[in-house]
Amino acid sequence: MPGEIEVFDNAVPAQLVDTLDEIVRMPIWKHGVKSSPDDPLSFWFAPFADSEPALEKFSPELFSLWLCAKRLLKGEHRIELAYANGQTYGQAGEIHTDTKEPGHKTVVFYSNRVWQPSWHGETLFYTPDHGDVIRAVLPKPGRMVIFDSDIPHAGRDPSRLCPLIRVTITFKLQPAWVPVISPPATVPVP
Repeated sequence: MPGEIEVFDNAVPAQLVDTLDEIVRMPIWKHGVKSSPDDPLSFWFAPFADSEPALEKFSPELFSLWLCAKRLLKGEHRIELAYANGQTYGQAGEIHTDTKEPGHKTVVFYSNRVWQPSWHGETLFYTPDHGDVIRAVLPKPGRMVIFDSDIPHAGRDPSRLCPLIRVTITFKLQPAWVPVISPPATVPVP
């Protein structure tokens, strides 16, 4: 039985959407990250933080985005990792899960200020056996998706028609009841 997938439009103020789009256009990217070790393809990646305090220190704008997401979450969660992914034509992600652990959530925010449906770039969600698509989510500007991290999914690359990098800002979350084994370390930023 597939887990929960929630889509929220207009959950982020328009001014913050514009500011976040400007932030992800800065030279923050490194190339070569993969969805999983077996993934033959790599994409663009920008690490931000591995805890709420580190995110607040790193960027007030990204922390504001986290607060928008936090208001939509069911239950208490804490940040394991906050980062951005970028994809251009030909950089489709492989089907993967973010964890097998129960209670974990993933928040994906589509940070492009402009997006055309003909540019594709959907996030596809699959049945546990990867045999069928259960939901497709178009990367509309300002849209946020919150889902159970054990749902198989993949970020599709934009079409040849798309003149932009498809950018998502992601928060990988663990339930607050999971004990913190060691204090979080700051994620190095390139």
